Amino acid sequence: MRLRDFWPFLPAAPGLHELSRGDLEGALGAWVQAKQLPDLARADAQAHIERGSALVILDGVDEVPLSQGEGRQVSHPRPLLLAGLAQAIPEWVNLGNRVLLTSRPYGLSDAEARKLGVAQAPVEDLDDEMQALLARRWFHVLSQDKATAEATAGEMLEHVREREWLEPLTGNPMLLTAMCIVYGEGKRLPQDKHDLYTRIVDNVLHNRYASDPMEIDLVHNRLSVIAYGMHSGEGLGERRSTPQAETTYDEVDRMIQAYREQSAWTEAGFKGAVEMREDLLSRSGLLLPRQDRRAGFYHLSFQDFLAAQRLLDLESDRLADVFRERAVAPEWRPALSFVFGSLLAKSTSPERSIRLLTRLVDLAAPAEFGLQVVTGECVETLLGRGIRLQPAVEERVRAFCLSAIERAAPIPERHALGLTLGRLGDPRIVSDLRDRSAYVEIKPGEYVLGGDRRRFTLEQPFLMSRYPVTNSQYDVFMKDGGYEKTAWWSEGGRRWLAESRAREPWYWRRGKWNNPSQPVVGVSFWEAEAFCAWASGRLPTEKEWECAARGPEGLEYPWGEEWKDGICNTMEARLGMTSAVGLFPRSRSKAFGLEDMAGNVLEWCRSPDENEPSGIRPVVRGSSWFDTARRARSAVRLDDLLHDYRNSLSGFRVVGGGGVRPR
Repeated sequence: MRLRDFWPFLPAAPGLHELSRGDLEGALGAWVQAKQLPDLARADAQAHIERGSALVILDGVDEVPLSQGEGRQVSHPRPLLLAGLAQAIPEWVNLGNRVLLTSRPYGLSDAEARKLGVAQAPVEDLDDEMQALLARRWFHVLSQDKATAEATAGEMLEHVREREWLEPLTGNPMLLTAMCIVYGEGKRLPQDKHDLYTRIVDNVLHNRYASDPMEIDLVHNRLSVIAYGMHSGEGLGERRSTPQAETTYDEVDRMIQAYREQSAWTEAGFKGAVEMREDLLSRSGLLLPRQDRRAGFYHLSFQDFLAAQRLLDLESDRLADVFRERAVAPEWRPALSFVFGSLLAKSTSPERSIRLLTRLVDLAAPAEFGLQVVTGECVETLLGRGIRLQPAVEERVRAFCLSAIERAAPIPERHALGLTLGRLGDPRIVSDLRDRSAYVEIKPGEYVLGGDRRRFTLEQPFLMSRYPVTNSQYDVFMKDGGYEKTAWWSEGGRRWLAESRAREPWYWRRGKWNNPSQPVVGVSFWEAEAFCAWASGRLPTEKEWECAARGPEGLEYPWGEEWKDGICNTMEARLGMTSAVGLFPRSRSKAFGLEDMAGNVLEWCRSPDENEPSGIRPVVRGSSWFDTARRARSAVRLDDLLHDYRNSLSGFRVVGGGGVRPR
């Protein structure tokens, strides 16, 4: 029994708070009769309960409204239902029946559950294994062929993992199912957030209001009004600089009432504000009750999405000014990004969206990093749809991205702009590491190595790539047959290649790691070694790496002797992932101008070892985004990794490459 369909069959007398087992069973019988279930008559349902042979599944206590009606006619369906269940469940169970009651946590308190006498089993978010199981079972329903279903499920999950912004949602069965439905319609997920959220929200509301399709647009509008009010204070007589993630029931009522008064042409004659609020909280699946008569959206991203719809309705004539005013607050930026996506989706031509974007580029002053970030996200939305801007406009976007890096803008904004620069095309990065201009010369001379500062003489100069190898550079290797032409692979590498059947780095298709300007990760020692051979080079020895990092002065860190939090991409920067290379100019090596010798990724190196079959032992030097300051010192080393180790922490750079210039 879906309780959102069942509760109208309960007695509705105002002020009624108690319900007997007989009253509840009478309502149950009326529901069975009204539904005209093909295999269950009203008398049969009652007979099964009396015999103790029933399994009664009561689905969605939280979807039953707390109150219904207004003034003296108000009734209380949820408390009434729980009162009746408290009378009925113990007796049903004593007869031998089984009862399963489902609810979101806010719909049934611990005290109410104890009164019902039922054991509680909290439902956790789906882990990766359960997500895969749900997707496989969903596509098994759609396809008669098991192999096709398995392949489709795998492809869909890969699409999900390419979009890091979906990770917080995929653990929820309802939302993951919605993604399966969207994917099943066209064997792909939309490239941009707006399109995907539009389809997920539509799917959720159509499932919840399938019996009342005329109500869906009205519900969507009400949710947008509440979301925008939580963002801006609209309808509450206040102006908020930052969105609030929760609101009170009273505020919801006030926002709905203000909307009704402003939009009488759409809402006249419909439910009162309290009834609308109860309907949204119990039925929409998107706006949910919280403790202490408060409410919030299932996930803040849905609030952002819905607020954007309302903002576009109210401010369509002054969007550029609104973007500039609101982009200062990081909490507003996702909604602004959704506004741009909505504007793009509502037009048959991207011309209006491009005019807005061009205006934003013109408005973005050198220090307006928030507006620059939002503008960059809009550019990425266009790129995702295969739309390019005029070269002059793109060049201005590149210029403010580069300026933000060199001016050491706040790390979150700098990080976002670095990724935008990567997708737009980073002019700092030489695309092909067979080009000598991608390298820096490390001069011979006296150096110091290790924590004990032992002396070392570097006899010959060598070239080292300025940056760790990026995804865009690794892509050139792959497109040149990097995994098919085994001439670049060592004997051990060829064995590993045959056994692993690898044809790309481990994280190559994961959105969090695959920006063109991020360092390539998920590569084994063998893959790094093969790339270097392809580029007419090799991996550095660990002595070479340390000479390059510390310089002739033997510095503690590439830039000097002192540590400062946020100077490079270690855990202290709080990015939680790799960044575009060269994002931290203050960490640039003092001696040679090398980038990212501390932070971002560990780097594969080679160390002679007669005990190894190949005569080479893998070593990693440097530090990663996951390491703390203590590991960022240039003398630190790690040498217990296997050749085939692949993770999100390790990359590499090339020594002695640049044999030929690409044509």
